[in-house]
Amino acid sequence: MKFSMNSLIWSLLIAGIGGSIGLWATQNYFPALMEPSRANNPLAGNQLKDDNLTDRRLSSESRFEITLREALAIAEMTINGQSYSIEQDIEDDAPVIEVALAKYEVVVDGQSGQVLLVEDLEAKGDPEDIAEFTEALDLIPHAAISLLEAIEIAETFAEQSANSAELENETGNLIYEVIFGLQKIYVDAGNGQILHTKILKYETDEDATPLNSSVQLPDAD
Repeated sequence: MKFSMNSLIWSLLIAGIGGSIGLWATQNYFPALMEPSRANNPLAGNQLKDDNLTDRRLSSESRFEITLREALAIAEMTINGQSYSIEQDIEDDAPVIEVALAKYEVVVDGQSGQVLLVEDLEAKGDPEDIAEFTEALDLIPHAAISLLEAIEIAETFAEQSANSAELENETGNLIYEVIFGLQKIYVDAGNGQILHTKILKYETDEDATPLNSSVQLPDAD
């Protein structure tokens, strides 16, 4: 069968237009087909659709070379005590990790792991700090797992690195609250089970799912 040059050109143009239309339709009407599978990510279904917030978070996270677990080890070698709170932060445009343990706060360089500051919170005398570490020291003996173990459990579940974690009495439930960007995971401080996950921007205190930790305490509030 013979084709003229004009016929060949028209065939290519039609194929190109058809492909473009197909791609446009797929992107606009079947976007799931254009994305990688999320079946293996337990948090993927709850991802917050905000590209600007995500870009800012990833930009900040990319500056940290030291993980929370590494910072915990560094802090606990510096001060003899059990950690109850840890958080990534930016101070003077530099990434740092703040670790609270015993009556101290240890600030670790987020890139080198160097200890930048050891602050005696009791000597500092701030009433809010004193109330916070006093409550935490009362909670620690009731927890069957450590802050480090809670972070490991949550990171395994989320398949990503955490940004902060803290031991808390949440309406009478002893839990570890572990945060990943805009998502929060509650870990049972008694048995290490994942109790609940939520998106920070959308879920309010009024509609929060009951946690039912294995360790029940009087409500701090």
